[in-house]
Amino acid sequence: MSEEWGRFHEWMKCVGVVTFDLELGQKLEYCFPPDVKLGEKETSDVCYMAFPDSNSSNEPEIDERFFMRLAIRQRKALSIFNDFLKIHKRLRNESERYLEPETRHFSGIAFFRQVRDASIHRGFYQKAVIILSQLPFHNLFRHIIDLTAPEYFSKGEAALESMAAAVNRWPSPIAGETMELPFLGSVLRVRLPAYGEAQTVRSVESNQLLPTMAPSRGTTLIPQISDLDLYRPLYTAFYHLSVLWELTLLGEPLLVVSATPKQCSQAVLGLTSLIRPFHYCNEMRPYFTIHDSDFKDLTQPFTNNSDSSTDQNKRRQGLMLGVTNPFFCKTLTKWPHVLKCGGLDDKMSKKTKSLDKIKTLELNPGFYSKHTGYLDKDKASIEKVVKNVLSNTRRPPEVASAMIRRYFATLTRSFEFPLERYISSLMPLKKQIDPFKPPPPPHPFEVKTFLLSLSRSGPQLTSSITGDWTSLYRDFFRRPNFFGWLERKKIEMRDKILELHAEATSEADVLGWAEDKTEVEIMDLLLQMKQKVGDLEQLKLFRIRNGVILQMEHLKDCLPYDTQKIFQMPQPTTL
Repeated sequence: MSEEWGRFHEWMKCVGVVTFDLELGQKLEYCFPPDVKLGEKETSDVCYMAFPDSNSSNEPEIDERFFMRLAIRQRKALSIFNDFLKIHKRLRNESERYLEPETRHFSGIAFFRQVRDASIHRGFYQKAVIILSQLPFHNLFRHIIDLTAPEYFSKGEAALESMAAAVNRWPSPIAGETMELPFLGSVLRVRLPAYGEAQTVRSVESNQLLPTMAPSRGTTLIPQISDLDLYRPLYTAFYHLSVLWELTLLGEPLLVVSATPKQCSQAVLGLTSLIRPFHYCNEMRPYFTIHDSDFKDLTQPFTNNSDSSTDQNKRRQGLMLGVTNPFFCKTLTKWPHVLKCGGLDDKMSKKTKSLDKIKTLELNPGFYSKHTGYLDKDKASIEKVVKNVLSNTRRPPEVASAMIRRYFATLTRSFEFPLERYISSLMPLKKQIDPFKPPPPPHPFEVKTFLLSLSRSGPQLTSSITGDWTSLYRDFFRRPNFFGWLERKKIEMRDKILELHAEATSEADVLGWAEDKTEVEIMDLLLQMKQKVGDLEQLKLFRIRNGVILQMEHLKDCLPYDTQKIFQMPQPTTL
C-alpha cells in the first residue's frame, strides 16, 4: 500500500468499473489507485454484485445505485492494509459502534447503467462504477457515487482519477468532527459522530433537521454520514416494523425480497439501523446473488435437504439477506421470516402472512412469518406515525425517515435503559479501589439477577408498550447482538475502573507507603504505574496521567541512585 494514496485509503479501498464482456461475462475493467490488488474471489464477487440480478431487457434504460457487503478473502493483505491505516484503529476506539471500520468485509456501492446500443452485439451498453471501503459511511458514499458515476460515463477513466485525487486531499476521518470535504466542484459537509454522541432528530420539519448547519453556496449538507432513506424501501412494511425491529434486535434470520437491488439493500441497512445503539453483530448482506462465493455456506441451513441440527445452530447465529431473484423464495423453503417489499403504489400490509405462500414466484408485498412478537403492537403510536408520514406527501423522504427513526430510537432506549442501569451496578465501589493493589474487576453479568430487577426498574418506567419484556430479554441474552453490546460495556467498565484507580494513585501518599517497602516492591509499583500512564494516554486522560507521573517522580527518589539512573520516566503531557 503506497503512501502516495494514503489519505485516499483512509476513506476508501478503491474505485473501479465493471463491464460486460461477451466471452468472459462481467469483468473488472478498471481499478484505481494502481496500488490496489483484489483477490480472485473478491474480484468475482464485485463483478457479479455490481450488476442487478433482476435487470431485464424490458427496461432498456437503467440507472440504479445500490449497496453491497463483500467478504474480505485476502487475510494477509488485510493485515498489511490495517497496519497502514492507524486511523481506522482510532475510529474503532472513538466512533459510534455502527460506524466502526469493518475488519472482515468491504462495504460497497455500485452505480449501474444500462442503455440500448445497436453497435454492441447484445444490444445494450452495461457498466457499473463501484466503490469499496472498510468504512460503513453509506450515505456519504451515496453522494459521492452520484456525483462520480455520471462524470465517468461522460469523461471516462480520467473522472475516476480526479475523484480519487480529490478524496486524497481530504482530512483524516476523525470521530467527533464536522468535516467539509471538497469534491468535484462542490463541498460535502458531514459530521462523524463520536462514541456516545446523541443520535436524535430535534424536529421532523425538513428545515430543522440540521438547525446548526447553515449551508453556504456550493455546499451539500449530509445530515447523517451513514443513514439512508427508510420511507421508500419499507413503505409497505410500516405496520410490521415493530416486529421487524424485534427480529433484528434478536438477529433472527430474515430474507428481504424486492424488485430492485436499490430497494432491498436500503431496506436491509435501514432495518439494522433501527436497533441502535445496539450494533448488528450477525452476518448481513444488503444485496446478495446466487453467484456470491458464500452462497452455499450462507443458504444451506434454509434448503429442504439441510441437516436439522446444523440448521438450528446456524439459525441462531442470524442472517439478513437482501435479494431480488425469485429463486430464493422458491428454493429456501426453511427460511423463518420473509419480507417482500413493495412500491409506493402498493397497499400497506397489516396482517402477517403464512410462510406456505413464499414458494410462489410471484410473491405479494407483505411480511411472512410465524413470529407474532414478544411485545404487544403499539397500534396507536404506529397509526400516528403512519398518519403523519402520509399526511403530507410533499415532505422530503428524509423527514418521514426521521419520524420513523425517532419512534424506534425511543423504543430501543426503553429496552436499553434497564441494561444500562444494571451494568452500572456491576462497577466496584470507589472505597474498594486501593491505589497500591491491582484494580478490582467489575462484577459478572448475571442474567437471573437482571431479570429479577425488571419488576421494579424495567422498560415500563419509560415505555407504555406492554408485552412479555422478560422473554424478549431472555432470548436477547442468547444472541450475538447482546454479546457484542456486553463486550463494549466491559471495555467501558475496564476503562472507567482504570481512570478511578489512576485518580486514586495520583492522590495517594506514596512516600508514606514506601517507608517500609523494599527496593523490589517500589520498582514493581513504578512499573505498574508506568503501564498505567500508557493506558491513560490512549484514553486521553492527560490530567490524571500527569498526576501519576508526578507520583512516580516521588517514588523514584526513594530508590538508590544507581537504580534511578537506569529507570526511564515517561514525559508529562503539556495541557
